[in-house]
Amino acid sequence: AAKGFSYINDPKALEPLVENLGDKVAEVRLASAEALIQLGECAVDYLKVALFNSRNKYIHKEAAYALSQIKSGGVEALKEGIKREEWWVREAVAIGLGLTGDIAVVPILIDSLKEEKVSLVRRSLVEALSKAEHYNPEVIDSLVISLGDQDWSVSKAAASSLGKIGLSAVDKLIIASKDESSYTRSQYAIRALGEISPTNPQ
Repeated sequence: AAKGFSYINDPKALEPLVENLGDKVAEVRLASAEALIQLGECAVDYLKVALFNSRNKYIHKEAAYALSQIKSGGVEALKEGIKREEWWVREAVAIGLGLTGDIAVVPILIDSLKEEKVSLVRRSLVEALSKAEHYNPEVIDSLVISLGDQDWSVSKAAASSLGKIGLSAVDKLIIASKDESSYTRSQYAIRALGEISPTNPQ
């Protein structure tokens, strides 16, 4: 039934579709999200309300995904969401921003990572940065700093992200591996260096 709505550009279809984003069945959630994406800008306000106000983890994930694929209005809603007080909203939004493929969101991710107090959100921000299509020095610097995060899962995510970036991160990682002021940063820098090979030359 959810797929049928994708051919009906009718706001009346939006509420049941948004509600289906919280369904226990993954196929229903995905079909509803894809239908909302096809409906486009008229779905943004409904998705934003669901993302900001729901306590359903599935709705958070799917609404953020749908917004990430609706250019302009959807991406703007995610930019707004990264400042929300609810950490679970910020976590979903961070993941969504990473899925946009929009280089313009990179500074937002970096600034949010500097300020974020919740480790689960920091990890999602780090993972989102690894999806950036263009790895500028600011992205690498931000991830290198995160190698020394007080939460090991954030450090691990940063090491993995830097490993994906590849050879362009090597110089900064070598410096970080010799950082005597942070054992955690130095060890995860070494780990990231071990994940880089000549076949990953980005």
